[in-house]
Amino acid sequence: MAEVLAPKKFVDLDPTKNYLILIHPQTIPHLGLIVQGKYYSLTFKEAEIGLDAEQLLSKLKRAQKKVILLEIQKELKNTAAVFSQYDSVDTSKTSCFVPLKTVVLPSSRSEMVHQLIPELYDAQLIGDSYQINLENLLNNSGNFELRSYTKEMIFSYIQALKNRDATGKQNTIKGN
Repeated sequence: MAEVLAPKKFVDLDPTKNYLILIHPQTIPHLGLIVQGKYYSLTFKEAEIGLDAEQLLSKLKRAQKKVILLEIQKELKNTAAVFSQYDSVDTSKTSCFVPLKTVVLPSSRSEMVHQLIPELYDAQLIGDSYQINLENLLNNSGNFELRSYTKEMIFSYIQALKNRDATGKQNTIKGN
């Protein structure tokens, strides 16, 4: 089982550093990159490119979301260009993991973040790790154990998000 080693309580974002961010890491996490204070991600609705990472993290803290941040000790190049190649995730081949892996470790054969993180540790590309609202989910060693899941589970989850969004839009149109 893959683990995030000894995540410290997150205090402040260092805008000179780059981070891999896992939102809801206790389930199937949503993934993004923070590159020098700017946030990049691929959602079921759109590609989020160059958003203010401080604002995002403040919003996540206020909403009591669970988050892991892994400091990536590597210059991340062409992040905006890579994420710009995608409109959104889909339900068959493109998840939020795809552009992230392309930027962080394009040579990786991993297909999911729980496979990529051990590779990043082995390549000594992870510096410090941080957590928000995960104190109760750390194991006896103080590490966070990443859940394993399949690609089918990811794409099923994406489809459920799209269905829920479509239902919400239909209710809005009908005046509900």
